[in-house]
Amino acid sequence: MKKIYILVAGFLLCTGLVSCEMKDELLGDNQVSTETGLVELGVWVENKLNVAVSRGEAESGGTGQDTEVDPSDFPVVFQMKDKEYTENYTYKEIEGKTIQLPIGTYIVSSHTPGELTKKMSYAYYAGGDEISVSSVTQTAKVKCTMQNSRIVLSFPADFQNAFSDWTVTLSDGTADILDFTRRDDGVSPAAVYWKIADDCKKIIIDISATNSEGNTVVESRTIEKPAEASDKNWVGGDALTITMEPGAAPDEPEQPTGVSGITIKVDAFFENEEKDIVEVPVEDEEAPTEPGEPDGGDEGDGETTKPGEDGGETSDAPTLSGEYLGKTVSYDKGSEDEFPQVSVIMKAPAGIENVFIKATCSDDLLASILASMGFMDEPDGTDLVTTTDETLTSLLELPKKGDIEYPFELGSLGTLLTEGKHSFTVKLIDKNGKSVSGTLSFDIIDSSIE
Repeated sequence: MKKIYILVAGFLLCTGLVSCEMKDELLGDNQVSTETGLVELGVWVENKLNVAVSRGEAESGGTGQDTEVDPSDFPVVFQMKDKEYTENYTYKEIEGKTIQLPIGTYIVSSHTPGELTKKMSYAYYAGGDEISVSSVTQTAKVKCTMQNSRIVLSFPADFQNAFSDWTVTLSDGTADILDFTRRDDGVSPAAVYWKIADDCKKIIIDISATNSEGNTVVESRTIEKPAEASDKNWVGGDALTITMEPGAAPDEPEQPTGVSGITIKVDAFFENEEKDIVEVPVEDEEAPTEPGEPDGGDEGDGETTKPGEDGGETSDAPTLSGEYLGKTVSYDKGSEDEFPQVSVIMKAPAGIENVFIKATCSDDLLASILASMGFMDEPDGTDLVTTTDETLTSLLELPKKGDIEYPFELGSLGTLLTEGKHSFTVKLIDKNGKSVSGTLSFDIIDSSIE
């Protein structure tokens, strides 16, 4: 009888062990402790743009953020690390209170309500940290920092009087560019908050404007941080105030409005190595380009004067002109319309040294094709003057060193463009080391695909 009891007890013990093992198998590592602890969480917002806002607001009239950012409506998420357990609040629900959570390690995060997108009308803040909840009440803080960058473009009255139309684009090396056009009300655009691409060291500003004579003036600047910046990349919390001004008036007094250049002034705001927010003016480092001639114009008798001959001017800068320069070409591959004849006329009175073409695109397949031809190479893409790529030599008529003019025809490259947003940045360098650049942008759809 005693043996029977022992056998029964052993059977029940084994059954209990099997049940525990089955429970562990079913729950896996996702079991949450039944023990709890208390946490008091503080959320604060680090706002570094007060100086940028005060300067930008004075010039643009755009909307900026307040000196203090109130995180009351910020969502707060407690996500248990390595387990499927989450608690969601808004900060105003838990501010100054202790909340009860199962014991464990959590990733706690908070951010501006909504989703961070590439282009926004307001600053977006986010932050997170790891905390441990135990039987002892924990006090923790989450610091939210700005994830996008404030961009202000200013077009003063003298610029608006000098030019009848313009398009300005900002590129961070991706296909998602910022573009600004003339407003009929004559007011500079409101501030834009831009999510700059990761590891972006250069921001390219291109402008194409039409002066009162109907000529196209093209300018380009590359903005990089100086040596004292704590981070050489452009990051969230940085800011740019960009002011466009007309260049010097022409020599002929009877044509006082035929402005032949544009001055681009940039004030940049960012942290220096001492973690102080500083304002650094970025100089207008390139001489204004000459205006392009409308409708092809008179190209002269074909004779050229080398720099310095006959006591001539030695500072002739290279120029770019073209109908689509600085603009976005929209095209439907499903339509019966032909792809536009996109071209850029490059002129270098001192002679061409390099012609770089750098591509960005939103389609991975197209990116791989363009990369195989060197268009995605850093920092400036492929040099059409020195390239030996057989595909390129078959698709394009390539320039030669010393040429004073080169028409870059997109041609067959346009037929390669797939659905998405793409761009080609053109950079012309002459034998004197002077350069000018501009961007061709494309927005391609295919209505034939359902």
